[in-house]
Amino acid sequence: MTSPTARWIDAEDEARPAAEVLADFITADPTYICFAEYRDGLSPDGRTWAEGAADKMARVFVRDAVQGYPILVMENDAGAVVAGAVVGFRDNGAERFAIIEDFVVSPDHRGAGLGRALLDAIFAEAERRGAGRLLLETGRGNAAAQKLFERAGFAPMSTMYECRPSSE
Repeated sequence: MTSPTARWIDAEDEARPAAEVLADFITADPTYICFAEYRDGLSPDGRTWAEGAADKMARVFVRDAVQGYPILVMENDAGAVVAGAVVGFRDNGAERFAIIEDFVVSPDHRGAGLGRALLDAIFAEAERRGAGRLLLETGRGNAAAQKLFERAGFAPMSTMYECRPSSE
């Protein structure tokens, strides 16, 4: 495979097939699950995927793509999606920032530099849009992704905890 091609998608008709592929990649791996997946009903317990999670996730990606959270895909020579991210560009009144909501590389293409290429494309778009900060959340067990993010300059910002209230 030669260098993958990066492409941003924000149109519904183009987003649907890309969203379905990315959702399938993501839901193949439970270490990907973090707070957002639990919050959005994609995981019943923060550790396993809910039934139908891939379909629901793909629908959310498509909806979000046309509402300011475009999908970035990396495609191989044949035009197949091999990696992608959903990135929101926002302004909180104090600064512009980007939120990497979802980030995944096909299991068959991990370790080939696609994650770094995906981040580089996100960095370039964030700079183009004037984003002064990039944020993301990753599953606690996703050590490979965490190493990639840390090598790219990301640092932990917060830690999330859970507990169940006592029934007494």
